[in-house]
Amino acid sequence: MDISVLHNSILFKGFDDTEISELMKALNAAEKKYKKGAMIFSSGEITDKLCFVTAGGVTIESNDMWGNRTILNLVSKGQFFAESYALLPDVPMLVDVCAAEDCSIVFLSMKSLAMVVTAMTRTALIEKDLTGMASIAKGMITRASTNRALTDLELTEKGTTGMALTEMAMTVPEKTARDTTSLDIIPRA
Repeated sequence: MDISVLHNSILFKGFDDTEISELMKALNAAEKKYKKGAMIFSSGEITDKLCFVTAGGVTIESNDMWGNRTILNLVSKGQFFAESYALLPDVPMLVDVCAAEDCSIVFLSMKSLAMVVTAMTRTALIEKDLTGMASIAKGMITRASTNRALTDLELTEKGTTGMALTEMAMTVPEKTARDTTSLDIIPRA
């Protein structure tokens, strides 16, 4: 499969060749070649596949009971089709899809796409949470360091010894620990 065509598609834009290859595996991608005039989908069929034209082109057409054919759309290389039907499980197609010329189509599983998007979203949220937690931790450390430096300064000025400091630590009121909330952790401007 020539994945160079996929680079410009909205679904794969920004991914390199290796990432696209991995995504194609994750999406259970299957490529099929069709001769001009071949039927790809018939009205009444159900599909859960998102289709991408990698070569040639297809027509989306409506054929009525009197034999009249109306071409609704021409889908060319680098474009998707059947996305609406792939997103609507168990809804039969109301159109036919035919090869307008010799073509190559990549079929992508919508179920797999949903799982990949969910996994990527979770990863992004986890990274965002970790970044947020790192920022909070940095603020806590900065605040704790500042408070300790101030306490050390006050104790030095008063001549408090290390033993007195230990005794002071043991007598810290419980209220201090309970009053610390997540809002207190974030440094104030």
